[in-house]
Amino acid sequence: MNTFKLKTAFVFTIATLFCFTLSAQDYTFKVTSVKGTAKSNGTQLFVGSKVKAGSTINIEDGTTLNIAHNNGKTLTVTKAGSYKVDDLAKGVSAKSGSLSEKYAAFVLNELTAGKTDGIGANNMSKTGSVKRTIVDNTKAVNFMTERKTHVAPTTITLKWYPNDLKIEKEKVEKYTFVVSDLMSNEIYREETTQPSITVDLGDQKFTNAMSGAIQYHVIVNNDQRLTSPEYMLQIVQGEANTKITQDVKSLSTDNTAINKLILAKYFEDHGLYANAMFAYEEAIKMSESNEMYENMYQAFLDRNYLSKKAKQMGSKKTNAETKKENK
Repeated sequence: MNTFKLKTAFVFTIATLFCFTLSAQDYTFKVTSVKGTAKSNGTQLFVGSKVKAGSTINIEDGTTLNIAHNNGKTLTVTKAGSYKVDDLAKGVSAKSGSLSEKYAAFVLNELTAGKTDGIGANNMSKTGSVKRTIVDNTKAVNFMTERKTHVAPTTITLKWYPNDLKIEKEKVEKYTFVVSDLMSNEIYREETTQPSITVDLGDQKFTNAMSGAIQYHVIVNNDQRLTSPEYMLQIVQGEANTKITQDVKSLSTDNTAINKLILAKYFEDHGLYANAMFAYEEAIKMSESNEMYENMYQAFLDRNYLSKKAKQMGSKKTNAETKKENK
């Protein structure tokens, strides 16, 4: 074989490999099986169909869709709904054995299989950190949290609800959220018309508080008779905070809706419910109020006895247990 033929064969081989590489990367997922109806950007999906980045997959009721990522990992979607391909890819592209893979796999399973356990979920008892709090009906407002809880020094969300026995919701004009240190020195105040507040606990006025502990309450319509109980946040410090900061950094590889869900699950596992609330709400915003994301958020609130409904159920259970113990 002469030099010209060798060069021609070499160029042909390189071109073939280049085309093969391009071909292998021209899709994010490939359909391996489908039972029922599934579409991508309005086009029916069949075995062998390729789904590209930036697309949306729509699954109808009763459908089971199996897809394979271009990295070889597979995914089964059985829950009806609309899915962004980039979000699904995030869940199967994490480095094997990494922290992100662990949480991405869990979140992806919840999203695609609908495993959003609500009140009474088994995982409530895994750490013993979730307690059933009796609603204080003597107060005008109750927060959706424990009276004392731990938080990481990141942005958090705190939510509350008015006591229907004390306040008529339509008469609430504004809430005043107040934060003080353990010596009752006020360090933050903000007014809002919504029953929630978002606060950056990374701010020095919070992290410099004595022992990293702060107290907070809310006042309705500037009426001191219409207040919530005093609650406490213990900001995580020292080595524990260093570890959480490192974990959050490794889990925050990109700014996507599913990434926020991953962070929310991480915070929940560590009992940092206010941090988890913020992450869930960010995920919902970024997903454009996707119903599945909203359902996952509600399930999180219920299973951790943070919602009004869950707290009331927790109160009933606690009272029933008390009566049983007294017999």
